[in-house]
Amino acid sequence: MKEAGGRVNQNVMLRRRAEKAVSGATEVENLTPVEIGQMIHELQVHQIELEMQNEELQRSQEELEEARLRYFELFDLAPIGYVSLNGSGIVTEANLSAARLLGLERSSLVNRVLSRYLHKEEMDTYYSFQRALIPGGDPKVVELRMKRANGSLLWVRIEARLEVDKAGLPLSRMVLSDITKSREADDDLAEERRKREEVLADLFENAPVAYHEVDQDGVLRRVNAAECAMFGASAGELLGRPAWEMAAAGERAACRKWIMKLLSGEKSEGPIRLNCVRRDAKEFVVDLYCRPLRNGLGEVVGLRAALIDVSDGVRSAQLQILDLEETHRALEANGAALVQTVRALEVEKERAEAATRAKSDFLSSISHEIRTPMNGVIGLTTMLLDTELNAEQRDYTETLRRSGEGLLCIINDILDYSKIEAGKLNLETVPFDLHRVIEDVKELLASNVKGKDLELLHSYDTRAPREFLGDPGRIRQVVLNLVSNAIKFTEYGHVMVEVECRQVNGGVGLMRIAVQDTGIGIPEGSRGMLFQKFLQLDASTTRKYGGTGLGLAISKQMIELMGGSISVVSDLGVGSTFTVEIPLTLGALVQAKQIAGVELKGVRVLVVDDHQICRVLSSELCLHWGMRVSEASAGKEALEMAGDAEAKGDPYRLILMNHIMLEMDGVETALKMRKASFGQQARIVLISSSDDPKNGGLTVAGIALRG
Repeated sequence: MKEAGGRVNQNVMLRRRAEKAVSGATEVENLTPVEIGQMIHELQVHQIELEMQNEELQRSQEELEEARLRYFELFDLAPIGYVSLNGSGIVTEANLSAARLLGLERSSLVNRVLSRYLHKEEMDTYYSFQRALIPGGDPKVVELRMKRANGSLLWVRIEARLEVDKAGLPLSRMVLSDITKSREADDDLAEERRKREEVLADLFENAPVAYHEVDQDGVLRRVNAAECAMFGASAGELLGRPAWEMAAAGERAACRKWIMKLLSGEKSEGPIRLNCVRRDAKEFVVDLYCRPLRNGLGEVVGLRAALIDVSDGVRSAQLQILDLEETHRALEANGAALVQTVRALEVEKERAEAATRAKSDFLSSISHEIRTPMNGVIGLTTMLLDTELNAEQRDYTETLRRSGEGLLCIINDILDYSKIEAGKLNLETVPFDLHRVIEDVKELLASNVKGKDLELLHSYDTRAPREFLGDPGRIRQVVLNLVSNAIKFTEYGHVMVEVECRQVNGGVGLMRIAVQDTGIGIPEGSRGMLFQKFLQLDASTTRKYGGTGLGLAISKQMIELMGGSISVVSDLGVGSTFTVEIPLTLGALVQAKQIAGVELKGVRVLVVDDHQICRVLSSELCLHWGMRVSEASAGKEALEMAGDAEAKGDPYRLILMNHIMLEMDGVETALKMRKASFGQQARIVLISSSDDPKNGGLTVAGIALRG
């Protein structure tokens, strides 16, 4: 082994000497003949090795070119599209499949912005998808519509990854797949599922057996007509109640325990027998059968129950259809016939809708015809009131005007209802000031609180925006209806309109308008009827308070047309709060304004009001303006505080005083301040909802009256 290793080392040395000799670094004369022969042999071997390496290199180059051609062939002819986009969204590379997907030549796709081939409604989705890509992050996927060269649309699934090229610039690699057929199949499946659910819902509603469904808390969320008939109650009276309240008082605890056991996932053997109570207090006996409702994970999310009346001891053929799942299987077996039935019902529905539209058009036309002369009657009556009339004539004329306005209000309700039913109620989009809208409502209804121990208040959050784009007329109509109802059903206390902004997102503010009163309240069982057309909570209210029962129903539909919602909470005998939440597009920013050019920051002000809420609202507003605020709850207390402030050398510069107060009213208090030395420098403003002409003399005494 040592000899072989020595020979290899010797050969290497000879090759190096040969290479030096060829290059002229070593003189050949110094070599022996044997060394020269060995050198020639090594050079020949080296030449052969070089030729072999050259052939191997050439073969590698051919294989590399073949692989490159095969890669481009696979890249171009792949069944899905590949594109690369630079940081500006321009296509820098695309395969033939991507171009053919969009019906283009490759040259028409490369160096073009990919977004030009998107459907216009998909732009926001595409740019949000692009912004979500992170260099080196996981691939992102989106499905959206694109346009072919011929204008037709297709659904495309895009999977993209963001990389950084050699120059450090962003480069998006995208895979495009045509999923049009898959999406169409999904849409067809969804439509078929919707139709089947409609059929099932129709059978549930009209089944001869009493059925209901409850949620995870055991609260009734769905009942059919047979169950309503069984209990002698409407769906609105049953829904939202715990299911065990249907049982007689002595059996409710056991029924609740059984239902909650089923909701926890435990199984039950057979039905339970219950004594139940109808709305008219009559008792009857039922067998209650329950089956669990499960979600996609197999979790119990509710119960479906059937109730069989066994009061007379006779079990009818209803027992054969107790289980809704059996009913579903029967429905699937007769699906074709049911679909035909549904189609026939759709035809009848269209005919009924046509008849409804004709009725609405008639209502709209006749309402216009009545409203025109009614406006004339009201206008002439108003002009008549401006003439000289004796007391009896003025009383008759005032009654005529109020009656005309009441009739016009009813006509307007019917006209709005007919427009909504006919789908012809149009919403404006104009700039408006929401704060001004609320103040307009307050001014319009200020006279309605006369004769009542009632304060009409409003609070607009100083942090909330005021200027929006929308339909101020419809918003005013809704708020006017809510405030008018609150005043109508409230004899003493207050009616307050509160406005705040819940959130601002993407140039849209979610505004909350709450109308709160201290009136008679609404019974819990009657709240479900509030927003139904032509319904009042009690028929006697029509005679006592008036109205068509349309106002709240129209308000609800108007708010929903604007994308909002309306709700109510109430305590009987305590009061109610109606809350409107409505998204409004923000308008121009409201610039802060000085009031009459006067700097209010640091000005000392005294707020005098015997109504605590009024006092708090006025004080909060003054504090927002940077004023120094003190409060007094009565005229006597205000006189003492004003005198003390004068004596200490820090007098009040502004006094805001309620006109109507117990013991000593605002006028008497203000006049006493004027007579006293400490009241000479202060600016006194009386706040009143009264339009008594006798108050006109107050300005002579330097007292301003504001409504």
